Amino acid sequence: MSDDDFLYRKFGDVEFPLGAVSNAQLFSVLDPARDKLLAFFKAAINQELAHGTTSVKAGSPWALVTAGTSLSSAMPVQDVCYLQPTGDLVKEASWGMPLLAIYRTSAIHEEFTLYREVIKTTWGVDYILPPLPADDRRKIAAMLPGVRSLLTLLVRKRSHPAYQNGTLQFGQGYGGFDVMRVMSSNEGPVAFSDQTGGNYYYSVHLDIETTELDDTTQTFTDFEGVDFSVGVGGSDGVLPDAVQARTDTNPDPNYGKVPT
Repeated sequence: MSDDDFLYRKFGDVEFPLGAVSNAQLFSVLDPARDKLLAFFKAAINQELAHGTTSVKAGSPWALVTAGTSLSSAMPVQDVCYLQPTGDLVKEASWGMPLLAIYRTSAIHEEFTLYREVIKTTWGVDYILPPLPADDRRKIAAMLPGVRSLLTLLVRKRSHPAYQNGTLQFGQGYGGFDVMRVMSSNEGPVAFSDQTGGNYYYSVHLDIETTELDDTTQTFTDFEGVDFSVGVGGSDGVLPDAVQARTDTNPDPNYGKVPT
């Protein structure tokens, strides 16, 4: 095996050959965009509600409403999940709550140009509150529409001052998503609550669409030559090989330059 036995291409944020794996999980190299979205959304939610990305500031909205509740020592986003939450995972994974989960649900593969592919992915984004007594739920459940509004703004703005100094996180030339938009949302009891002994979790769910393109600008090796032929025609038929061209060697890099 040699260094030439790899693909050397990029699709969205995924690069082949793969880089170093972080935290012993493949999402860091096979879907780094998921890492970015989780970190970006988590930092923004915590900053806006707790007035800090890693700790709750006294007097912040989150500190005031959670005082005396089971969430008094938690951040607005206490934990994150890379997969769609299910009843068995909630019982076995011991996630901290509230939980932010981001996961891919479906994708459409299309030809963007003749030699370029595009993947339009629908993502599920869940912000989940743990089972709470009725009075605590009254105090805290407004987090659900609040998070929906905040994430909608983040997708439109593509940045937040509290995350990487406000650097744009996606868009053409910024990360693997060329386009990102919120498609729909809903809130209410989580479906898997029936699998957890009647302990009702409440969540807000967003469907987000992203567009990822393969990177055709990457060239890792020199070409020795190119041959191509193009057919010309229309509905009445095609004349094959109407246009032909061939380069036996690389073009002279100085061709067309004014001598100095």
